Amino acid sequence: MSDQAFVDAVFSELFSEHFHHYKDALTRPVDGEQGQGIYD
Repeated sequence: MSDQAFVDAVFSELFSEHFHHYKDALTRPVDGEQGQGIYD
């Protein structure tokens, strides 16, 4: 695996995790501050 492929794989994983949490935050009521918990 090249360094570029490794970097791409890591970023893909990170962004998929962030998207998952962001989507969860959009589909449930927000308690407290707006946006809190998106990146937990």
